[in-house]
Amino acid sequence: MKNLLELGSTGIELETDFKGVIDEYLEDCTEADIIPEKPFKGSFNVRIPSELHRDAPLTAKEFNTSLNSFVSESIKERLNSIQKRSSDSRKIISQKVTIKKGTRSRKTILKSKSRKLKA
Repeated sequence: MKNLLELGSTGIELETDFKGVIDEYLEDCTEADIIPEKPFKGSFNVRIPSELHRDAPLTAKEFNTSLNSFVSESIKERLNSIQKRSSDSRKIISQKVTIKKGTRSRKTILKSKSRKLKA
């Protein structure tokens, strides 16, 4: 198998060798029962309610940006929000598991903390 540094020196050789490397990658994935990664082209169609379709470009214009940038930023903000909540949930679940595995219940721990605060 050639690596990318060993590909042909002419355009035709380069293209042929590159296709060969891709074919080998796909064969390796099949043999290892792995789904090969495919690049995303960066565009897709979305069906949205007509009111949202009307409001999005108007709002984008108010912020002096393109509809594409507005939608891209909106998706990015939503994904960040979901990832943060997911991370926070994992922390809470982890804390609950730690408390359950301990020798005292959560109520006992909270009571002992409140007693220390009163003292």
